[in-house]
Amino acid sequence: MTVLDGPAVPDQAREDYLDAVRHGSRAHAVEVCLRLLADGVPAADVLVDDVAASQSRVGLDWELGRWSVAREHRATAIADTAISAVVAAAGPQAYDIHPHGRVLVLSPEDEWHTLQARLAAEVMRLSGTDATLVTPSLPSGEIRAFLADDPAYVVAVPCALPWNLVGAWRTISALRDVGAHVLCGGRGYGDAGAWVAAAGGDEYAADLRSGASAAVRLLDEPPASRRTPTGDDVVRLELAQLRRDGPQFVEHALQGVTHRWPAFWHDVDATVQVREDLEMLLRTVAATVLVGDERLIVSLVGWFERVVATRGQPLAMVSGSLVLLHESLPPRLERARRAARAGLEACSQAPY
Repeated sequence: MTVLDGPAVPDQAREDYLDAVRHGSRAHAVEVCLRLLADGVPAADVLVDDVAASQSRVGLDWELGRWSVAREHRATAIADTAISAVVAAAGPQAYDIHPHGRVLVLSPEDEWHTLQARLAAEVMRLSGTDATLVTPSLPSGEIRAFLADDPAYVVAVPCALPWNLVGAWRTISALRDVGAHVLCGGRGYGDAGAWVAAAGGDEYAADLRSGASAAVRLLDEPPASRRTPTGDDVVRLELAQLRRDGPQFVEHALQGVTHRWPAFWHDVDATVQVREDLEMLLRTVAATVLVGDERLIVSLVGWFERVVATRGQPLAMVSGSLVLLHESLPPRLERARRAARAGLEACSQAPY
């Protein structure tokens, strides 16, 4: 098996591809990728250093308010088309037949961003590893039955966003229970995979290339034992209650937001957006409880304030929402309330 270890895509090609994405030209984006292949750039490098790198730029532009949600979604669709074109042009792949079988790339529960998982699977295949992709958001309760029908020795679980960590933890807990090796990757696991251990993963891959290498190495490891979920009893109990009662916590906080800013109540789209924001904040609180690291919610607050600012909304929306969420959490959820307070303290503007 061969995994390439350095970028081979010229900067100009990346700019050409990104320019095509900005203008919504699928044909031009595909042309850039196929031209790179014709120039001798390996297909895996095209995916990593052109498509994936450009998509990261798209995400940053959305965060800074330069791109709308619609343009970002269009860019993702173009990237998906480009991946298909590169894979088709690369031709059938010859996989190393490993005694332990193949690798499964699995979107965790509540993870609806599928591009990262697809890129991971395709880079593994292009590098000579038999990888199967299952996306999006597979319920953790179905994993045992799924793997009974279609076993996998190594399972890669990408997580794009930190507020999806509890879903990743639920998925990884199910994988630990059946004795699979778990490979983690993506920004959701924190800088340098700081939160992989808390989520229950066995190993972290910092990028697509190292993920392909790690998958092969884990295939060579002895079988993994069955393991219990990570987290102590208090953590697991709080996470269970946040999952069960989260909708009512969000609705309670939403009533407070619309009371503080009545304009939201008369704008259906704005109300829906506020509810989604509150759900995201609550999931971030839960993720902070899971990892036991308040840096998670602190970093999210900085990101969320930038997003709110690009919408033209008051920054007090962030701190006000955290106050209302904190008030909705019962006293027995001590770690969740502490996480919400840490987020509030990180806000740059007071709530009222």
